[in-house]
Amino acid sequence: MKAARAWSVRPTELVEWGERDRVLAEALIEFEENAYCPGCGQLKSKAWDPASEGSWDFATIHCYACAHNDGHAQDANDKTPGELRFMTLDEKSVKIAKARARARARAE
Repeated sequence: MKAARAWSVRPTELVEWGERDRVLAEALIEFEENAYCPGCGQLKSKAWDPASEGSWDFATIHCYACAHNDGHAQDANDKTPGELRFMTLDEKSVKIAKARARARARAE
């Protein structure tokens, strides 16, 4: 059932799978639920290994969707009951931005 829910398929679809496929699917779900540290999200086998102490560092990334969301956090108070807000990506704008970046790189 967990595998069906995780993969958004009807539970009856899993019945059509062979026994080996069902067992592997359930094993993957079990692994994913228990393999990661609940605090940092890293694999327990690495994060909880005493040999890894002192070997961890921070990586910084910039998520443009989060930045946009953070910039509109004040709007959360203006929501009407039942209103849901979510991010959407304008693929056309991304393609245009990438094309411009390629053109600048060629011009340099």
